Amino acid sequence: MTQTARGRGRPQTNEIDAAKAIMTSAVAIFADKGFDAANLREIAEAAGVNMALVSYNFGSKLGLWKRIIEAVGHRIEERQASLAQATGFGDSGAALRASMSAFIGFMDARPEVARFMMRDMDHDPERAQWLYQNVTRRLLDHFLPLIERARTDGYTHVPHPELALLQFAFGTAVGILRRDRLAQRSPEFLDDDSFRAALQETLVEPLFRRG
Repeated sequence: MTQTARGRGRPQTNEIDAAKAIMTSAVAIFADKGFDAANLREIAEAAGVNMALVSYNFGSKLGLWKRIIEAVGHRIEERQASLAQATGFGDSGAALRASMSAFIGFMDARPEVARFMMRDMDHDPERAQWLYQNVTRRLLDHFLPLIERARTDGYTHVPHPELALLQFAFGTAVGILRRDRLAQRSPEFLDDDSFRAALQETLVEPLFRRG
């Protein structure tokens, strides 16, 4: 049986819904098993779609993985742009704090995304480069100018902005990945607001301390 070619123009609503379901299922499975151990059949079954739809929409397992990374990068970028429009970012110190707080909230609300990105990030050069281009570089492009403005205005004195940003981003992800274990010793971390406040106090506020 010949496969029907994808039509031109905008995708239909049911096609968009199927693609979203596939991506949602894939994030959880990639996060739990890793890229190599995951397979398209179980992703399709978890999404409740025919496996042919996975190939139709994404081409391959790598194509699906790349699309998810692209989507994560776009969501982070959109969240930060929306925040900038809402606040105006007149105060550079407040702008940096607000952006970092928004990133913490975004990642903590999606722990499976943190697991998904961290699990295989250095296992394959092609995937590592894709993650850098679509997520890490977006973070650098957004946060480094904010850090530089905050430094110029005297709100922060971090000597190495790139390292400070990576420490913040990876520290946030690792904290989220280890939240359940941390909560065994600190039960207050079971509360979302308390946990996010702890991440803020640990990873953000030290950047603003003088001396």
